[in-house]
Amino acid sequence: MPDIIHRKSLLYYWSIRYFLLLIAGLMIVGSITLYFIQENALSAQSQGMKNFVRDVAHAAAANEGIIPGNPSVGRWLNERINAYELDIKPIVFILDLQGKVISQFPPAPPVSATQVQAELQDVMTRNEPDMFTIHSKQDDTTYQAVVFPMTDPALTMGYALYITPKVNALKELLKFKELIVLLCTIVLIGWGIIYLMTNRLIKPIQQAADAAEQIVEGNYNLQFDKTHKEEEIQELMKSFKEMADRLNRLEALRTQLIAGVTHELKTPVTSISGLIQAVKGQVVTGEEADLFLELCLKDSYRLQKMIEDLLDFNSFVDSTVSIDKEWCDLDKLVAENVESWLLSQDQSDIRVVMNVPDRADGWKVQTDPLRIEQIIVNLLNNARDAMASKGTVTVHLIAGIGKSHIQVHDTGKGIPAREHSEIFEPFYRGDDKKTRIRGLGIGLTFSRIIARSLGGDLILTGSIPGSTTFTLTVPSS
Repeated sequence: MPDIIHRKSLLYYWSIRYFLLLIAGLMIVGSITLYFIQENALSAQSQGMKNFVRDVAHAAAANEGIIPGNPSVGRWLNERINAYELDIKPIVFILDLQGKVISQFPPAPPVSATQVQAELQDVMTRNEPDMFTIHSKQDDTTYQAVVFPMTDPALTMGYALYITPKVNALKELLKFKELIVLLCTIVLIGWGIIYLMTNRLIKPIQQAADAAEQIVEGNYNLQFDKTHKEEEIQELMKSFKEMADRLNRLEALRTQLIAGVTHELKTPVTSISGLIQAVKGQVVTGEEADLFLELCLKDSYRLQKMIEDLLDFNSFVDSTVSIDKEWCDLDKLVAENVESWLLSQDQSDIRVVMNVPDRADGWKVQTDPLRIEQIIVNLLNNARDAMASKGTVTVHLIAGIGKSHIQVHDTGKGIPAREHSEIFEPFYRGDDKKTRIRGLGIGLTFSRIIARSLGGDLILTGSIPGSTTFTLTVPSS
């Protein structure tokens, strides 16, 4: 038993995938942004600390190694902190040349003087501000420290040390909380827009899927009332509707074919059966019995012809039309076909007129004479049926560039305009032919398939009451 696959809707996939893609993109952008914010914050902190500790060193050197304060040390330091936008409470040490603490602020800093002295051994001898990192053992915090020598005026008196917690990029990012809120809002709005657009796209697809299910169930009467603004979706709906309409027509033709074939095959079979029973039961004898047998033979030929037409149609539909081209004179070929057809007609009220203009290079074409005969005979039979066995058929040859045209015109009842687009459909028979003329309705379909297999075409040039013209195009080479 095959595994059941639980499929999810297109709306689910598009919305979830978009959201995950958006989150992944924001994480990448966020990581890069955090990195640059961290670097910029560290750079700004470093520069501010260097400026701050330089001021403290100069002031302490001028104040005998004591951090100046007026009226208090804390206020003076905070003023300098604010001036350099450090925005962190100051931790300041004043050290002598041996690294011993002379003064400090605040009185109980989170970093011990002992730890500071251990970290200063390799930096106190430099004349420029130098930064290093201290990890406090008291509060487990990482601090940035910068040291600067106190000189008066060229003699180094000691060192000023400024310590501050290392800047946190995430904390810096939180300063832009309005931007974060804006980004989150954009993500949600974007997701909502994609959800709505996907939902709008899904509706016609779902409509087409529902229509396909109806077609599978045999319902071809589909209605798509809504007009879509998107060209591709509108074309999809239009194509689906045309497909359904065509399937509906084919289903109607199939039903009609079954009824038609049943009737057409049943009629000669019934006739043959009745005639044979009459002869067998000696209801008729002598010449009358011979006549009955002759009628049986005629009906059997007609039955055989219908079966051959059905077999030929199946092979034609499968694109297995055999073509055997040869050079021939088209005017002579058509004339022979017309004459042969006339000889096979019992009625004497049909007149056929040949109209073949002279042509300097003749009417030489390379085609299959037997296939041309099939088409001509079928067109002549249709003309005879349309005229109720009385009227005039005109066969006219027209020369074209690289091709020749054979027009068959009759003076019959004509074909209604509503049937013009249907007459070449398989098994189609007009309303008039259904009751008046017997047949399967595949003659014109045969003829067009053959014409196109020869490299030409067969079209209805025009039809009105009293005038119908079919045109057969034959390539000249």
